[in-house]
Amino acid sequence: RVREAVHHALYELEQDLSWYMRRATARSGVNPDVVKRVLDVRVRLMAPFTPFMSETIWCMMGKHAFASSAQWPQPETAMTDERAEELESLIQTTLDDVASILKTTGMSPKKLHLYAAAEWKWSLYLKALEMASKGPVGVSELMKVASADSTLKKRMKEIARLAPRLAKEIQSTARDMQEKRRRLGRINERDALEDAAGFLSKEFKCNVAVFDESDEKRYDPKERAQTAQPFRPAIYME
Repeated sequence: RVREAVHHALYELEQDLSWYMRRATARSGVNPDVVKRVLDVRVRLMAPFTPFMSETIWCMMGKHAFASSAQWPQPETAMTDERAEELESLIQTTLDDVASILKTTGMSPKKLHLYAAAEWKWSLYLKALEMASKGPVGVSELMKVASADSTLKKRMKEIARLAPRLAKEIQSTARDMQEKRRRLGRINERDALEDAAGFLSKEFKCNVAVFDESDEKRYDPKERAQTAQPFRPAIYME
């Protein structure tokens, strides 16, 4: 448990802070109060494991007494926004996916096109999540559930192609993440991607365009939009 505690206090918190600074820099800039608050918490968390270093940093922060005697950090539920966290996770996953494609292909794109999954795919995904709360998600069972829905029934050919991917995706998703996504329901991927377009443009040094998969006027010369899944926007670069 000690190793797990250090991992959370040191590495995961560092990753979250680095991501915040990366995103904030592309917007209005890093808020120093946020960084100070994170550092305050981090020093107190690390005090039992690195006492000398923690006390030194604590003193440099202008704090009195000792970090080891300061109040242990407590969760601030009022500051928690699961939807915002999930939207940031979407942006991070999308960035990683694009970076992976660029690394593999060696491309230097002039434009990046992102396609958010259609509403019917979200409906199927949420049904699959509900099934996962009761047991493993089987493709045939998911197809049966879809055929009982009047809207989804019209898309059974498309669902036959998507269901195996969704079932595999959900089975590989951690249980606590499945539960959170069930609570949140559908998230507005298009708005989140459009909001992050400037950030992604700076990261990849190219223009970024965002579409709904269902938008008939979307630019999609290679028909990549049809590969979009909830939490996995389709990607096309040129």
